[in-house]
Amino acid sequence: KQLEEGSASVDRKAPLRCRSCMETREVCNGLCWGFWKSQQVHPSAAEGATVEPLVPIQVGDCVEPGPHWNALRYGSTTTINDGGEARPRRGKVVEQKPWGAGATELDCVVVEWDDDPRKKPQPYRWGFVGGNGCRLYDLQKVEL
Repeated sequence: KQLEEGSASVDRKAPLRCRSCMETREVCNGLCWGFWKSQQVHPSAAEGATVEPLVPIQVGDCVEPGPHWNALRYGSTTTINDGGEARPRRGKVVEQKPWGAGATELDCVVVEWDDDPRKKPQPYRWGFVGGNGCRLYDLQKVEL
């Protein structure tokens, strides 16, 4: 609407974002692009820093959008049920794999969403170590 009215402005100090994961440089270290042919070592691991362990998850677990859900990349965290009420999106983990090419840690989960009529599985970060050294979880496990 602001573009149509001519009142939109550009924030010249806005943080640069990764074209793949849409995160800022503080979070994304470029490993999300997945084009490296060899295993990449996260800078914090190379310096001998301790990285917290992955939160356990397995195929078949139920998940919903979590603490690092990126609405720019993934869209809304909610869906509309048959009664017209909004509720968190829910899905099932169908695969675990490494987030980056050449990596060995299973820090990515592939989810099939309940509200997706195409049933097309989508990958999400599950404990990927970001550029700031913290684990990123796009999803959270839901106990039914």
